[in-house]
Amino acid sequence: MMRADPSANRPPRNRPLPARARLIALAVLMACLIGVFGLLLNKDGWAVNRANVWVWANLTGPLGLQGVITPEQFSVVANVALFVPIIAALTLLLPSWWWVVAAGAGSFLVEWYQHSLGTRQAEVSDVITNTAGALLGAVAGRVLRRRLTRLDAVTGGGAESSWAGSSAESAPTTPGAAPRGSGGGPDGAPDDRD
Repeated sequence: MMRADPSANRPPRNRPLPARARLIALAVLMACLIGVFGLLLNKDGWAVNRANVWVWANLTGPLGLQGVITPEQFSVVANVALFVPIIAALTLLLPSWWWVVAAGAGSFLVEWYQHSLGTRQAEVSDVITNTAGALLGAVAGRVLRRRLTRLDAVTGGGAESSWAGSSAESAPTTPGAAPRGSGGGPDGAPDDRD
């Protein structure tokens, strides 16, 4: 008895990301980069600290967590979270583990810049937490990319419309059937699966 090849049902590894996913990833990337550069390259360390405390108070206060999470602990979580969406978006667009290395190096350079200003404190722990966030972002980006490209492969390239909320009427009702209007029969005409 012949065994089926398990890789036969897998989509190709280098399948392109659906266009709508690329646009969303680019929008997230641009918005995050503007915010991150504004925050990290700001010369006023006191203002950055006040902003961190303001965000901490407004997130933990309503949840009743101010006695549980200190502003310093929140700062560590924020330093991790800072790099997750950026590296996730970059990994969606161009999958590579080198983004983690680049983020770690970039974080080191920003800390060096902050130290050179004399108005902001540079910390090795920020480089470590930023790099940890980059690693989480790379993992999230790879997982999301794999799911989106698989969905795109399963729907025959129509994942953009199906995950974007359009009607499911255009999808075939029989698994493995050719898409409607594709002429999936032997002579190019619709067959009984359409």
